[in-house]
Amino acid sequence: MAIDLGDPLPIEAIEVHDAAGQLANAGAMTLTVTLPDGSTATPGFTNPSPGRYSPGVYIPVQSGPIFARWHGTGLNEAADEQAFYVRSLLSALPWVPALRAVAALVPNRTLDQTQSDPLVGGVFTANTVPTEDQAAELLDQAVAEVAGTLGAVDPSLYDMARSCATMRAAGRVELAYPTGDGTAAGREWLSQAERCLDRLGKANAAVAGTGTAGAAALLPQWSFPDPVSWGDRLLS
Repeated sequence: MAIDLGDPLPIEAIEVHDAAGQLANAGAMTLTVTLPDGSTATPGFTNPSPGRYSPGVYIPVQSGPIFARWHGTGLNEAADEQAFYVRSLLSALPWVPALRAVAALVPNRTLDQTQSDPLVGGVFTANTVPTEDQAAELLDQAVAEVAGTLGAVDPSLYDMARSCATMRAAGRVELAYPTGDGTAAGREWLSQAERCLDRLGKANAAVAGTGTAGAAALLPQWSFPDPVSWGDRLLS
């Protein structure tokens, strides 16, 4: 599941049962969150009734893949792990594409692997290759590359920036999970993204008055007539 940095991690509650199938507490329960850099956190949780454990509010401090693991030991052992992908602050940029826009460019990557005859042209889920979280991570990388190249984007060019990032993400998806002609398709999407980014960079510079087009419009122009043929005699 993908969430934005700064939002609470939606950890699901867990139920523990005894050998008879009745709700019952574990001997001891822990909740551990593993962050992208390998460090861990231990959010608080409650035990409102026998066998039921509910997480408190935990807000991730890092972007990337995060895992939350319940582990009950001793009497009535239990375990459950949940995976999340926390998107960076780049996801707040006004031109960032939706993940479904990337999926539309790579319809063969949205096939539900649990279905015998999956439909083409869906969205990324936990059952696709890549999964929703993996695709979101690739989209983050594409957005970071576009943002790092351009810096601030003029509002009039948001749609173009969105298109460039979408194509770049599609190329990354195809190359990361190639099947059939996926490698060729991935390279083509990346090539189109580069051409898009080049045009966007020039347009953005022109609007901001920092590129060739903008500078030409701001600098004064001088022109002089051709010299007369007898002018050199005046210098002698």
